[in-house]
Amino acid sequence: MKIAALGDDLFIKAFELVGVEGFKASNEKEIREHLTRLIELNEHAIIIIPERYVESTKDIRERLIKLGRTTPIFAFLPDHTGETGLRVKELQDLISLAVGIKMKFE
Repeated sequence: MKIAALGDDLFIKAFELVGVEGFKASNEKEIREHLTRLIELNEHAIIIIPERYVESTKDIRERLIKLGRTTPIFAFLPDHTGETGLRVKELQDLISLAVGIKMKFE
């Protein structure tokens, strides 16, 4: 299985240097299109995406969970636009839901 990186040129170039397959996408629509295609092809074990696309890809990721799919693994990383904290918030909400109390991380 391979690793893919989705994002703008600057984001994917760093990953391509270490052998990750890069797919250029400069907006939410392109990210979603590439992500949907990569999931259908089922050739990538890990897909790296800029953190700013956490919300816009949530429904696609949730659909995979409902289908019982364990791959691909999604890695959300900050890009040159800066860290958004969206992935941390999403994980915090999921943990809070699982344990039944609101978790606060500092």
